[in-house]
Amino acid sequence: MKRLTNILSLMIVAILLSTNLCFGQNSVGKLMPSAEVVFVNLNLKYPMVDMLVNEDTDFKKNDIILSAISMKKKLKYDLNDLTDLYKSEDEKVLVRFLREGKENVQVFTGKDFRGIYLSFTQQFCGTITAVSEDGSFIGLSHNVDGSEVALSTQVFETSYVHSIKATLFNDGGLKPHLKENKEGKLNYIGDINKYSEYGVKGKLKESTFNDKDALEVTKPKKGKAYIYCKSPVTNEKKLHEIEITKIYEDGAKIKVKDKELKEYRGGVIGGMSGSPVIQDGKLVGGIRSSFIYNHKIGFISNVDYMLNPEGESCRN
Repeated sequence: MKRLTNILSLMIVAILLSTNLCFGQNSVGKLMPSAEVVFVNLNLKYPMVDMLVNEDTDFKKNDIILSAISMKKKLKYDLNDLTDLYKSEDEKVLVRFLREGKENVQVFTGKDFRGIYLSFTQQFCGTITAVSEDGSFIGLSHNVDGSEVALSTQVFETSYVHSIKATLFNDGGLKPHLKENKEGKLNYIGDINKYSEYGVKGKLKESTFNDKDALEVTKPKKGKAYIYCKSPVTNEKKLHEIEITKIYEDGAKIKVKDKELKEYRGGVIGGMSGSPVIQDGKLVGGIRSSFIYNHKIGFISNVDYMLNPEGESCRN
């Protein structure tokens, strides 16, 4: 009998663990589409190439510097202060760095370092896709540069969101006003704690979940659907029509049909990543990206993969 009791206890624990694997709740039944545009701040353990000051450098944007050792002086540079290296003319430095997630070792010069601007922070705006009852959220729908060396990631509230229209020679993007609290500081609303190629997971300081607005989650299919996002005119959240034209295992290809999005944004632009995609009254995914030469054609990440990047379905 004691052995049977132990077995039953283990089975109960296993069931509890399995139901918590997906988004930290007892299987994903319903989530509330959010569509909130937020400002994201990553604090990095190592500096990242934030900008190429000139093209005469072997570094690339978003390279992450892990270490820099002088080949002549046999000393390791302090990555917090590279002033002496910037001033050197022919100094050769053995650099260990990350590029597109892969570690590399290469010899650079002081000239290469003068051609870049390094930063220990990564900042951008993106969209929260959906929120659960406990305040957990998913968003962005794609990988985040610098996340592999992030020490912490804070999320801040925004107010009115301007739209910079995408054209053939301009990628466009959302430009939100940052909301401040009574102390004049940015209004902190939560943290991001997990990253994947399908987006991020985090926790809001105060849950905005409303059961009346919650939707079931399912996989996308070909046909009419909607991007739920702020209107480029009124800034009110509303549905914008799209067509899902092709289905993939982890997402889908879309075509923007909505007149407002085409006229004022040129289609899908930066900052819209994570905007909820709704089809037949159910949440199917989040906006991921668009073609650089035609922003009216884009892609979404399947909500199942956003909830569980390993690919196991989180639906009942």
